[in-house]
Amino acid sequence: MDDSELSPCYYLRDWTVADPTRLLKLILLIRGLYLQYQRKKVEEVSDERVRFEMSTMAAIQGLEMCVTTISEGMEEVNFAFPLVLEMENPHSATNSQSSSITCSDISLQVKFPVRGGQSGGGAPQLKLVAPEGMRDVFDVDDVKLPVWPEHMCLVEYKPTLELTLQQQVREARASVRLRRNFVEALFPFFGHPLEVDTLYYRKASILTSFGVFTFLVHFVLPIQFPKIQPSFTFQSSQHFDARGKPLVSRLYQDYPWSPRWEASEMAQRIL
Repeated sequence: MDDSELSPCYYLRDWTVADPTRLLKLILLIRGLYLQYQRKKVEEVSDERVRFEMSTMAAIQGLEMCVTTISEGMEEVNFAFPLVLEMENPHSATNSQSSSITCSDISLQVKFPVRGGQSGGGAPQLKLVAPEGMRDVFDVDDVKLPVWPEHMCLVEYKPTLELTLQQQVREARASVRLRRNFVEALFPFFGHPLEVDTLYYRKASILTSFGVFTFLVHFVLPIQFPKIQPSFTFQSSQHFDARGKPLVSRLYQDYPWSPRWEASEMAQRIL
């Protein structure tokens, strides 16, 4: 039995459930061995373009790669790596921390189809991937990727993409502040807030009344606020359907709106 630290058997020896770090180290080791195996498979691909891309990406931190078989004679060479974005530090104004922070939550996945050992000369398939929790601030599915020019390679494409994303993420983070201003501007016109998303200000529910009719107004604010206006529904607190559920109106989004208005005017124009 191989008891070196590069063997999974090393961490299985004297196994104890009281030490959870052993399981973590075992998983990380197996993952590392799998990445090495996949890298060797990619290195065995004879396509010149794939070989060239590999030779230029050695310095990219966090680079991963693999080969997947799609069908007989058809494979995909996949590369994935985190994109490094320089962002403003939201806490720098209140302490001595740096004015910028590095964000590497967004990754780029790149696929080169290879048929008969040749990948062809077209643009690869590109896809941005981000944690699910990031969607409340920034949705990578909404990003329009920069055009892939002819004779472009990943190392040259990466900085262009990072600059594009950096600007869009900054705008998305600024949108959080604008959404907060809008939500707070709703209260003088609609009434007491019953529930508010105080982290990203994507949702707000307000208890209001008109005459003897008391109801809720549920606002949903898009990530692209204020370019895209909020939508809202009315929910009765006095009327219910046959199943006992409160009656809810249709979705409203057809009211006067301009992203250039002040938050108070945006809220007032809904009335």
